[in-house]
Order: sequence, then structure tokens, then C-alpha cells
Amino acid sequence: MIKIAAYRVIQNKILKLVNLVHDELVLECPTYYLEEGTAFVRECMINAVHMSIALEVDISSGVRYGEAKT
Repeated sequence: MIKIAAYRVIQNKILKLVNLVHDELVLECPTYYLEEGTAFVRECMINAVHMSIALEVDISSGVRYGEAKT
């Protein structure tokens, strides 16, 4: 499921996939695209696979990876 979401996210061309760790995508994008990019990533992750249960997606951002962790 995460690989399908990652594939859809990188098709965007503005978002750059830096790392994929277990159930986490680490992405880079310009700051002006952060709000729109966040919404796009959330949509890709939720709709990667159609399931009968709702999936939760937590997204955080920061200048460095450590700042983005919640």
C-alpha cells in the first residue's frame, strides 16, 4: 500500500521522495507548495488502496527531519 502511494506521490514532479521507511514517506518540496503538497500526499495515501475501513494519515513538516517528527 505504501509503495502504491509513493508511486502516485512522485508522479507530481514537484514533490521529491527522499526516503521510504516502513510506513513513512520522507519528502522534499518548496515551502510555497507545502499546503497544496500536504493535501495531495494525504489524498494519495488515503486512496492508495480501497478498503472497507478508514485509513488515518498523519503528516508533519519541518526544515529538518527531526523537526517534522511528532
